[in-house]
Amino acid sequence: MASFVTNLSTAQIAALSTTTIAGFSTEDWAAFSTAQIAALTTAQAAVIPSASFSVLTTTQLAAIETADLQAISTASLRTLTDAQLDALTTDQLASMRTAQVAALTTSQIAGLGTADLNAFGTAQFAALTTAQAVALTSTQIAGMETADIAALSTGAIRALGTEDIAALTTAQVVALSTAQVAALTSAQTAALETADLAAMETADLRAMTTAAASGLSSAQIASLTTDQVAALTTAQVAALNTNQVAGLTTADMAALSSAQVAALNSAQAGALSTAQIAAIETADLRSLATAALRALDTDQLGALTTDQLAALTTGQVASLSTAQIAGLGTADLNALGTAQFAALTSAQAAALTTAQIAGLETADVAVLSTAAVRALGTPAIEALTTAQVTALTTAQAAALTSAQAAALETADVAALETADLRALNSAALRALSTDQMAALTTDQIAALTT
Repeated sequence: MASFVTNLSTAQIAALSTTTIAGFSTEDWAAFSTAQIAALTTAQAAVIPSASFSVLTTTQLAAIETADLQAISTASLRTLTDAQLDALTTDQLASMRTAQVAALTTSQIAGLGTADLNAFGTAQFAALTTAQAVALTSTQIAGMETADIAALSTGAIRALGTEDIAALTTAQVVALSTAQVAALTSAQTAALETADLAAMETADLRAMTTAAASGLSSAQIASLTTDQVAALTTAQVAALNTNQVAGLTTADMAALSSAQVAALNSAQAGALSTAQIAAIETADLRSLATAALRALDTDQLGALTTDQLAALTTGQVASLSTAQIAGLGTADLNALGTAQFAALTSAQAAALTTAQIAGLETADVAVLSTAAVRALGTPAIEALTTAQVTALTTAQAAALTSAQAAALETADVAALETADLRALNSAALRALSTDQMAALTTDQIAALTT
């Protein structure tokens, strides 16, 4: 039979029935010349038994016309060795149906050279299975065209090993779609090189899951551009661990939006450096949760600029701990406005030191709530300047306890406005010493009620 095949012309080969073609033995197929192989029709190619197809030489395989190759069954293609598959021309590989590509074994995929792999079109790359994606080598990955990378299914992307992710070029990372980035695992994101991560498009970065974002190292976080940091979702910001937050640059902190700052939790806030704290824009700082603000230690709170302190909301000021209040310097306290001083609680007022009290502006003293004034210790009352005592309102004077009244210096008593003196309750008035009473002016005495 082999001699019979050898003597057939290409026209005679093309005229053979599919039944005859299907009946040829492996010996018969071995006798086919390249011209005879090229003469096969699509219908004839479709019936070549897998066993017969598997014995074709690399020369014979290379002679198959692209249309005929498309007719070959997936089972037959799977029988090819790596050497046989490698013998296919780039045109032949490019012509393969997506079903044929998806049917290739992992060994066959791993055996393809860069040129062979790049012969596939985007539709063929989109057909790769997760198992085939796993089989791709780092060298193959690095050699893929960006359009082909972008065509991989999310399942294929998720199947790539960390070494494959690390092999991606910057251009390939840029080519990833939002759906592909959303499919990345935390192990995969951790494998991204800093230069590649810094090149990722902001829309893609936003698509990264919180679990994947939490896999980034502090070095990777530090490599993000300010535009990328500004693009992070509030969920992503909230998912960052303390090491990642500490990795943000001062420029990154300044780039955060109000919504992002509002997403910071107390642990994250506590991990910020003084330089990072000082870099937060005033409008954004107003969004910081009270729990996060309370998590700042005295050094962190002390790092706030006067502009930042002045921008705090009354709710934020009222949430500060007594230790935080006591740790504020005179300049820091005086940066607060009257509305903020009016928001101080009695516990916060009680925590003020004598140095802080003496340094308060008169307008700020005048807006302290009566509860806050009543909470001041006698040392704090003694520290009040004459101007501050003069600034007290009648309501504040009426709130003074007998112990507080007794702690007023004689010069301060003499500076009390007559209306304020009249507002002193009887217990506070009786607590005044003879020296304090002697310091009263004639107008003050005249103003006292009977």
